[in-house]
Amino acid sequence: MLLFANQDPTGDAKTGLTQAEIDAAQALIDKVTDPTKKAELQADLNKAQDQLDAANAAELAAQDKARAAVNALFAYQNPAGDTKIGLTQAEIDAAQALIDKVTDPAKKAALQADLDKAQAQLTANLVAPSAPTVNSVTAVDTKVTGKGQAGMTVVVKLADGTEKTGVVNANGDFSIVILAQAADSQIAVTLKNAYGVASEATTITVIGLPQPVINPMTISDVTVTGTIDVSQFPASKVKLIINGAPKTILTVGTDGSFSYYTGNLAAGTTIEVQYVGPNGAYLTDSQYVGTTVVTQEAVSLVLNEMTVSDMYITGTTLADHRVRVSINGVLKTTVTADATGNFSYLSSYLVKGDVVTADVLLGANVAKTVTITVADAVATELVVNEMTIADSTITGTATPNAKLRISINGVAKAVVTADAAGNYTYTTGTLASGTEVKVELRNSFTGAYDTSKSVVVSGEILGLLLTLDDLKAPAGLVSGEATAGYTVRISVNGVVKANTVATVDGKYSYNVGVLTGGDVVKVDVRVGTQYLLATEKIVKAEFSLNPILDTDRTITGKAPAGKTVRISINGVPKSVTVADAAGNYTYLIGLVAVGDVIKIELRNTETGKYEDFVERTVISAADAGQVTINALTTADTMVTGKTIPSGKLRISVDGKAKTVVTADAQGNYSYFISGVKVGEVIKVELKENSTYTSFAETTVTEAPAAE
Repeated sequence: MLLFANQDPTGDAKTGLTQAEIDAAQALIDKVTDPTKKAELQADLNKAQDQLDAANAAELAAQDKARAAVNALFAYQNPAGDTKIGLTQAEIDAAQALIDKVTDPAKKAALQADLDKAQAQLTANLVAPSAPTVNSVTAVDTKVTGKGQAGMTVVVKLADGTEKTGVVNANGDFSIVILAQAADSQIAVTLKNAYGVASEATTITVIGLPQPVINPMTISDVTVTGTIDVSQFPASKVKLIINGAPKTILTVGTDGSFSYYTGNLAAGTTIEVQYVGPNGAYLTDSQYVGTTVVTQEAVSLVLNEMTVSDMYITGTTLADHRVRVSINGVLKTTVTADATGNFSYLSSYLVKGDVVTADVLLGANVAKTVTITVADAVATELVVNEMTIADSTITGTATPNAKLRISINGVAKAVVTADAAGNYTYTTGTLASGTEVKVELRNSFTGAYDTSKSVVVSGEILGLLLTLDDLKAPAGLVSGEATAGYTVRISVNGVVKANTVATVDGKYSYNVGVLTGGDVVKVDVRVGTQYLLATEKIVKAEFSLNPILDTDRTITGKAPAGKTVRISINGVPKSVTVADAAGNYTYLIGLVAVGDVIKIELRNTETGKYEDFVERTVISAADAGQVTINALTTADTMVTGKTIPSGKLRISVDGKAKTVVTADAQGNYSYFISGVKVGEVIKVELKENSTYTSFAETTVTEAPAAE
């Protein structure tokens, strides 16, 4: 029979048996007429019908259970809506097992679709929310605030393990009330969704708030000062409270400092400083309030000992405080100590036994009083330093601050005061040798000048130097050595020509113009108003040899009148001759050649020896008469140029002869000149055969302006 598995009626109905198949089989059985066969067939069909009915009942039951389980996954058991709150994977898995038992494909597909929807929503709800953003919390805050996913549960875990919860509102904000937490403690904040899935924790550290520090104050202080750590909290102002009463609002510096002048405060005065916290109100908890109490202090006051030679009352006390000064009970002044506590008062001279009192004032009150008695000055020996005619100042030592009377040759000149170290000075100008200088010391107790010392000005000056170099006509340069910085006076034949100052290396020089043999040159050095150490010398007569050309046959020159000269050519003596009364000599020498050396030696009549000499080299006639002068401006100080070797040159300014100079072996000459003016004519003349013939001249021009 086709209704059974394997067509075996003794077995079970086939899988997938339908009522239609049974109905069709029944119709066929109904056509059988054999009662026995029909009954047998009917029995088998009834068996199949029973099994089909049982199978249909089981399927319906499975469908009902599966539907009930699937509906239970949703809110209000409505698969058209969202899954219920608290749905678990286990519930979905159980419903899936029931669906798996449903055999009706259509029913099974519908159930599976609803379960898949529930699974998708559960999977989405098991994703953890993003970690919340948490605002900073200070030690005085009583709320934890921040932002997170709307609708999530906020869990705030405090340092002690306590948890506070709330919900993120529709704007994504949350605010959870807590107790104020200790500085540096940690708070962890998480978000949980409806399925209990938590976000990563956001952990913050509670920020501590600073306590202002007021620097200790004593009754001598007049200013409240202190600091607040603005790196912990940006306090910009603080409120100053004195003895519980608000005094003022102070601005806090960028470094956290604050100060306020209060004047002196009484011991025990309480000073407080408060600031506005994060909550916008002044923090009054003791841990956030700066406090100090004004204390008593041992007030310092020192009044320095005094003698009758002291002019100032001095001492030390509290910086910037007033000190009242009295002498013999009479108030003299009130002074203010400086920033280091020093004070002073010019009392002039006091007498032995005077009583000096100093009171340091705190406000209007006397904080401390010190008294001293003026003593006699410690005697110091009176010293008057030795003087010479070069000195212009009287100096010495005496009792510090003592008065001294100065007299010169018995005439009182001045009263001076020694300084704090006992030194005194008085300028007199230079004094003549033998002048008596007397210094008298005033007795500070009696007022009499009863101690004196005297010195006599000496004419001798240790180390004073003056020398005069030898002089030879016609050169006019007077020179020598003198003490550096001293003035040397130069005279010629009793007529003062100049005063010049010795250089730092002890040299002096001055060109007095042309000198003549026999002239007397005198020098002396000025000391104060006197001229000392006079030295003089007689100018030696001119001894010279005029230039010689290769065309000359006679040589000429100058020598002291009546003196004998010896003539040599190229080292070979040729003759001797005698200078005439005018000091001229001549000698017929004959032919000479360019380059020959003519030597003239002067005989010393006392020794009979030829000691002094001059010589020249014969030059070409073509070179004779050559003389040049370099251009001069007002800035120049030297006349320079070229001429024949060893040529004698006369230098004039606007027609007035100034000096005679001799060129060197190369024909170079120079002459120091100063103060030339624009338009002056400087003329240089060459002496040839006793006559100044050839010349060169230049006109002084203005020096170019400095850049």
